[in-house]
Formats: sequence, structure tokens, C-alpha cells
Amino acid sequence: MSYKKWISVNLEHSYFADGRCQMLRFEPTGDCREQMRRGQQFFYPMPNGFFIFKHTDKTKENQSSTAGSCFFDIAVYSADPLFGNYSNLEIDYRQGRVYYIGNTLKSSTGKSKEKVLTLTDRQEGKEVEAVPVLLRPKQFVISLDKAAAGDTVKLLDKNNAVVEELQVKDKNKGTSLYADVSRKSAGIYSLEINNRVTAYFYADDHLYNIKPALIIAVEADSPGGGDKDNTAVLKYDIRAAGRNVSWQYHVFARENRRKLKNLEIRNNNEKQLPGVTFQQAQIDEERKEAVFVSNQPIPLTERPYQSIELIEKGSSGTPLIPHLPNADISSLHVKEGKWVSQIYVYI
Repeated sequence: MSYKKWISVNLEHSYFADGRCQMLRFEPTGDCREQMRRGQQFFYPMPNGFFIFKHTDKTKENQSSTAGSCFFDIAVYSADPLFGNYSNLEIDYRQGRVYYIGNTLKSSTGKSKEKVLTLTDRQEGKEVEAVPVLLRPKQFVISLDKAAAGDTVKLLDKNNAVVEELQVKDKNKGTSLYADVSRKSAGIYSLEINNRVTAYFYADDHLYNIKPALIIAVEADSPGGGDKDNTAVLKYDIRAAGRNVSWQYHVFARENRRKLKNLEIRNNNEKQLPGVTFQQAQIDEERKEAVFVSNQPIPLTERPYQSIELIEKGSSGTPLIPHLPNADISSLHVKEGKWVSQIYVYI
């Protein structure tokens, strides 16, 4: 039996200088493995993506294939405990909050919206954005805190078929929706209130326990069933963004002759950091400390930004430090709902 490459998915991460996040593992879900076994397809993982191959035996293909679609769900695990720090994704493993990206999602709209994880279809040029999903077992309860009396609530599967539906009668008594999809395939389910999606769930007993960081979903026509071009390789690019972080420089002047109010941090790298400035936000004469804060969040990158200078007003023009250190992913923390990096400098 011979095989040919059918689906290609490549993931790039903007934090890394070469775009390669080496600590990822790509693995088909249990239902996906069973589907590939029946369809005589196989999965080949790569360091930054994967291939799916299909058999080319025409006789067996015609016997085993039917018109319709194949859904491939690939779980992505990270062996790096800091993956959630340098990725601009709000992953919460304890709550089961991870991300889902697939070619069945609606196309991205609006250029000003921050894009944290996107999938691009190379054939059609279509770009979609990831959605956060809550991992759940195949029997779960959904709390309807956002629903009001008279609202219509629906739970839909990946084919937009209604799985559960209810009419909210008395919100004061508390409302919840019990979902039992134990007889259906594992996968994504959307919650709609009055025909508007308010949340996504991914129901899978196994993934609920082991919790991947991402789930990549690709829909393709069944081999022999509806391919417009049976020789074409379906190619997809996924791009993950580095986390945007507010930088706070704490500059300590150990020399008494230094006047803190004369210190200044200058961005001399407009090409990579357009519009970024650092304002002196605080002076502590007793500690000999001046604090500077970036005017906007800055994307983290493995390759440091150069030419962020510490200067002294009225000096000869030579920077005290020509290349200040960058934010360190191991020291990030959340303050008032925003990611912040504290950077300490001594002169």
C-alpha cells in the first residue's frame, strides 16, 4: 500500500528568533486516531507541526471512502513550564481553559484586534483566530450566569446541530444546562444564548484529565468523496504571538553624585519598537531608585531588543548603558490584570 501527503500544518512562534518552539508535542486525540485507522490514514509528527498522509490505493479508497468530511483534532502539549509566560495566551490548566484553532472557525474580522494565535489556509488565504475553550468530560454542567429570563440557550456540536436546548424561565432560581454527549464524538461544542455564541467547550474524557495547551482542528473532504483536486496538499500555517508585557525599569544609583531626576531611558530602536517610550514614574531618594515604565506593552522576544539606552541629561551624550537588559520570562507576574516585568539596573 502506498501513501501520499495530504495535510500539512506548520506552527511558528514569534517569541523565538527562528520561529521554532522546540518543546511542543503533537498528538491526535483518541477519536482522531480511530478515524484515521478506519480511513487508512496516518499521522506523522514534526518538531513544529505535523503531516497527515492518505493511502493512494484506488480500489481500497473507493471501497472505504464516502462523500463528506473528515475532522482531525490534534492535541498540542508543551514540555516547557514557561510556555504560558512567553505566549500571549491566557491558559489556565486548573480551570481547563486552553485554546482551539481550526479551519472551520469563522474568518478573522478587524485589523486592529490583537491576534494571539492564528491559522492561515495557504490555498485560500483565509485566516482565522483561535478561541478559548473549556475542557470538559463528555457529561458536564454549564452554569448560565449570563442568561436572563426568556433567553433561549442552545448547545451545538461542530456541525452546528443542536445537542441541548432550553428556555430560561426564572433566573432567580439559578439556571444551568446539563450536557451529555457521551454517545457523540469528542470535539468542540458552542454555547449560544439567543443565537449568539458566548462560550466554547471541548468535551473529551481523556483530554479533560491530561489538558493540552492547544487543540488544532482541520476539516478536509473525505478521500475520494469530494476533493476538488485529489493531488493537492492542504497546507496550513499557525502563528503564535509572544506575550505583550509592560516593562518596569528600577534604576538604582549607587553613586551619590547621580541625580535621579536627570536620568532618562531613551528608545533608540524605533524600527522594532515604534512609538515606545519609558516615562519616569517614581523617585525614591532614600533608596536611590528611579522607576521607569513603558508607555505600552512590548512583545517578548528571544532575541533582545537593542539600543534601549539609559542616559543622563546634560552629559556628553554617551549613554550610561547603551543596551539595557530586556524583560525576563522567568520573572513575569500579573498586576491588576496586566502582565508586568520588573527589570533591575544598577549604576
